[in-house]
Amino acid sequence: MAKIKLERTGPIHQKEHDKGAEIAEYYGLNPIETPEINSEIEKKVASFKEIPNPCKFSIKSEELLASSHTIEKATLVNLFANEWGHLPKPLSIFYELPFKKSGNKKVPKTVFYGLDIIGTNQSVADAVLIQTSKTILEEAGYKKLTFEVNCVGDRDASTRFERELISYFRKNISSLTPEEQKVFKADVFYLFSHPKKSKALEELIEEAPQAMTFLSEIGRVHFKQVLEHLEELGIDYVVNGHLIENKNYSTHTSFAIKNDKGQLLAIGSRYNSLGRKIGFRRELPAVGVRICFKELKARKKVRAHRFPTKCFYFMQLGPEAKLKSLTIIEELRKSKIPVCHSLTRDKAAGQLSAADNMRLPYVLIMGKKEAHDGTIAVRENTTRSQRIISLEDLPKELVRIKKSVDKKQ
Repeated sequence: MAKIKLERTGPIHQKEHDKGAEIAEYYGLNPIETPEINSEIEKKVASFKEIPNPCKFSIKSEELLASSHTIEKATLVNLFANEWGHLPKPLSIFYELPFKKSGNKKVPKTVFYGLDIIGTNQSVADAVLIQTSKTILEEAGYKKLTFEVNCVGDRDASTRFERELISYFRKNISSLTPEEQKVFKADVFYLFSHPKKSKALEELIEEAPQAMTFLSEIGRVHFKQVLEHLEELGIDYVVNGHLIENKNYSTHTSFAIKNDKGQLLAIGSRYNSLGRKIGFRRELPAVGVRICFKELKARKKVRAHRFPTKCFYFMQLGPEAKLKSLTIIEELRKSKIPVCHSLTRDKAAGQLSAADNMRLPYVLIMGKKEAHDGTIAVRENTTRSQRIISLEDLPKELVRIKKSVDKKQ
């Protein structure tokens, strides 16, 4: 098996890189070299029931985005379990798609980004990928984005949902056109992505079973937390009870981002059950998203020296602080102030340990009181002194501190 080497674990100090990579870095995702497909895993995935989508999409990028990428997710799960064990957990990564195949040197005309957070069940990981995808697309010039979200629950819940959908449409199959009947026989979920739905199909879809009806308590709590993060970020979303990225691996959250013409730009989901499906003894929590740019030139290049050196670590304590975390990180990104963080960690000891290992001079601390008051504590590590700063004044104050740090170096 070819070894995959992470390009770095800290700030970007390489040649020219994409704007997307820079944005991903702000949200804690480390860009890596595009992985190579593992032949052994490919054989295991080949046994899965893969059905070509009979629906014809209007644009090539949308068709590519919506197609099956089970092999890529399986490759990541395998690498995480067998080759990336020495890296800090959870692992947050950013890479270009498609994955490499041995001997294939073709450069794709349509460029994809892949973003994944592997090794955590926390709902904030789902929100991080949605927010990062949103920012990448907006910085690339896409406006008036729409967001669809759904929760299909665990493997048992999604299986019950699919079974009920099949039963429902089978009872009403006489209402479908011959083409729609063909789509239904291929895969019931393809009915929802059919580009030319008959009026009868549209009416059936409105009354069709919803995935959330079959959720366990754990599934309901997880989805509620994801929606709370989106609301805190000011993201207007629509709950699409029939959205599922890929039934071979999707669990819990599924989400899609479209432009104002309804064209698909990004699609993602959790794939917690995939590890067990490819032979591991237990489930491995993970969430991922794919973003598509129509042309290579759509990606903005940024010179490495323009990426600021990090000197702040953001530490959040308690659910109230975690809920505000992504909003704060986005405000600091807009002010070109990068911060390190571990949003998927809850305990103070773990976050402080991470900050110490990075040897950053300042820690930004938000607990329940600070979240309520709209403030943050800024602690200088060398002197252990700290002071309280309002969130409104935070970007300006951190710019001043960073200039002072840069002068001393």
